[in-house]
Amino acid sequence: MCELQQLYETVDRDLIEAGKLQQSLIPPPDRLLPNGRVSVLLQSAGRVGGDLAGYFRFSEDRLGMYSIDVSGHGVCSALLAARLAGYMNSQDKSQNVAFVRMADGSYRHRSPDQIATVLNERLLSEVDTDLYFTLAFADIDLKTGQVVLVHAGHPNSVVLDALGGVTYHGNGGLPVGLLEDAVFDSATFTLGPGDRLMLYTDGITECENPEGKSLGEAGLGKLLQKNSSKTGLEMLDALFRDLNSYMEKEELEDDISAIVFELGTAGATAKRVQSRKT
Repeated sequence: MCELQQLYETVDRDLIEAGKLQQSLIPPPDRLLPNGRVSVLLQSAGRVGGDLAGYFRFSEDRLGMYSIDVSGHGVCSALLAARLAGYMNSQDKSQNVAFVRMADGSYRHRSPDQIATVLNERLLSEVDTDLYFTLAFADIDLKTGQVVLVHAGHPNSVVLDALGGVTYHGNGGLPVGLLEDAVFDSATFTLGPGDRLMLYTDGITECENPEGKSLGEAGLGKLLQKNSSKTGLEMLDALFRDLNSYMEKEELEDDISAIVFELGTAGATAKRVQSRKT
């Protein structure tokens, strides 16, 4: 029994360190950008998980951000998530599937639907696994607010506008890694000043209260409206606390992650929120 306990403690310590490494794969959780702000929340149900959220700059005026949910749970899902983080390398364009190297050494970036297609090809050709993943990827113009968004089996993305209204955007689609000839379609819309776009995994909308009722899109919308005066990580932290309150427990049954982009500066948004209240 003592040896079994020691083995358990050793494995648990290894998983704790693996969890720290997994957190290090995501970019800084809160960053101000030219005419915007991006913030990330990642909470695993266990020591490690299969959710991934992140962002990188296509150019000075373009932001790519994504939300990924690998099928299954635990170590295998976490290992695939780590590999996918490498495919989205924010430091080296040559390692990032979102970029194509041109003959003159420069790079052009792929559209969101092309990124999903390349990831599908990579997973099916390079990784020997039965796992797949869902994806939402947004290409955001930091000047105009135009968003090109692809969904691959992922929950609908949500926009919380500067006046507190909530709209959902999504086009369904197949998950990544199921079919070789899968086709991924993009949708286009435009954010206004103070609008926030959130990509998230289904661990949020599938949270259940003690009676077994899922939060759903409607419940998520209400929580976002409740916390609309907050920005960045403050809003995401408040959302996470409200999810715990809804479940009436702190232990998660599924990984939870979200990434939020806000168009415009936080100060300008705060003034708009205050004017809305008065």
